[in-house]
Amino acid sequence: MAQTPERSGLGARTAASKVLCCQDILAELFDCLDPRVYSSGSGGFGKLRGYYKDSENEKALARSARVCRAFQRPALNVLWRDIKQISRLLAVLPSFIPPRSYSTPHDVPDNGCFSRKPTTQEWNHFQEYAARVRSLSIDRFEEFDADVWVPLTHWCSGSSLLPHLKRLSATFDGRTTCMLVLLSPTITELGIRVDEAVKDLEWGMIYDTLRPSFDKVHRLTISVHKNWRWKHALEIPFWTFSTLRALSIVGRRSIDIDIIQSLSKLSSLRDLELEFEWTQIDATSTSQYTFPCLENVLLSGGFADIQSLINALSAPRLRSLSINAEVYCHDIQRGPLHDLADKFLSLLECIPQLVHNLQISLACLTLHCGHDHPSPNPTQLLKRLLPLKHLEALRLSFQGFLYQFRPDPLLRAMSTVWPNLVELQLEHTIPPYAHSDDHTEYDGGDHIPWYTEDGSLPTVATLVSFVETHPRLRCLTIPGIDLDPVNPLPQLDTIPPLNHGLHYLGTPFLRYDVPLFELARILDKLFPFLFLEGAEDVIPADTAREDFPRARGPELRLLLLALQTGRKTAAGTAGLGV
Repeated sequence: MAQTPERSGLGARTAASKVLCCQDILAELFDCLDPRVYSSGSGGFGKLRGYYKDSENEKALARSARVCRAFQRPALNVLWRDIKQISRLLAVLPSFIPPRSYSTPHDVPDNGCFSRKPTTQEWNHFQEYAARVRSLSIDRFEEFDADVWVPLTHWCSGSSLLPHLKRLSATFDGRTTCMLVLLSPTITELGIRVDEAVKDLEWGMIYDTLRPSFDKVHRLTISVHKNWRWKHALEIPFWTFSTLRALSIVGRRSIDIDIIQSLSKLSSLRDLELEFEWTQIDATSTSQYTFPCLENVLLSGGFADIQSLINALSAPRLRSLSINAEVYCHDIQRGPLHDLADKFLSLLECIPQLVHNLQISLACLTLHCGHDHPSPNPTQLLKRLLPLKHLEALRLSFQGFLYQFRPDPLLRAMSTVWPNLVELQLEHTIPPYAHSDDHTEYDGGDHIPWYTEDGSLPTVATLVSFVETHPRLRCLTIPGIDLDPVNPLPQLDTIPPLNHGLHYLGTPFLRYDVPLFELARILDKLFPFLFLEGAEDVIPADTAREDFPRARGPELRLLLLALQTGRKTAAGTAGLGV
């Protein structure tokens, strides 16, 4: 007997209800709203391109948890999986008074406290939320004092406050021995940031507190403030932890050959990050130490030290290599570094040929150094990179100085190599006072995009030629596009419909007088799948005119949205035969 429409609709609703009542399916759905949304590269430490959507996703998860009982548990599991402030969790207890902020009354305690002991029902309710936490990040424990940690330790009765915690990252000072209540036996990722004010005896207490966790940690990060120095007797022997799969050491003064030799014996080590001031490795040494499982490496230091360290490593499975080199071009003790271009090319020669992802960032901390440096010839630069046959992602970044980087000839020369390239970033930024003589040394702060009108920026023709020969390219960042009055925007009918799958296009500098509508039509014809989230980076706030301070990215984003929506609407109408 044929089903009536009412019965058919009822059956469909019943099937949908069964699907939505399956906790495994709901968990997969709500995982898509995880506030920690990244699209990451294959590197172990650097995210090549990512976007935070914390606020919107958290609101969506909170609303979903209030829809029905079936949604409550999986939505709350994702919402409370990662927290960045312990006060957010403690606020579940009605008796908790959070630390005083600028907007709270003056009679509220500075460091927070509890007004009373929680009831058994309140504590059980709190433990339901605490059991959901998998990751916790704390900047400073000074936010709370004994009025918070002593009662918490007493109420936990010897058990962990967060029984299923897997990742803990915290800044440690003299009062952090109270965090013992946070150390769960399930922790496998530990981030240690050492404050500069930590005394030797205080660090000894912290180390004794953390020691039981070291034997189980798979990922360890140790970040030391530059004004705090290791004491040999209290140093964490990270090179002896046999369970390590990922190790990050930031702020260490030196790396010697004994540490490298010990690290090579860690058979499970896959990710390695080392930031140091110098190495105690002989540059002429031919000794190499094999890391059988090492896949991702990030090195930060000086040119010669990094080169010596790379030569000492042998990693047959290495896929990703990131290098951050800092230089002082007017160091009085060593004299001006007129051979910076040669040093850069020499560094490229020691890159292992098996690398798939290569990132090199060159940052100079001295102003006006670029005037004396010849830029590497694009042919010489490409010659050093050609042996990397498996290259899929390449990033070259020059920060903090007037380096004569010429991306147009380099981009034209790269049109015939690396057909499997997925990501290319060519970046160049300078300090905001680059044209001022009042500063002699760069002391941090935001950089501004480098721009020039000498014809070295890529033209639209160069851009089209490059993407045509790289069909897998999804992310492209270049210093700018040559759109000055000599090279205006080309006519739309002269642009070939590439139908290219590029998702992200970044050009930190474009002239303020570029007509947005014409540019949007050209971009939409070249890259119809361009992610709208990345479109805001195509035209930032103009830096050349004080009377044009606003960013033009949102305007371009709306234009691209209109063009993409129009194409989809037209395609749908044509499919219906309208």
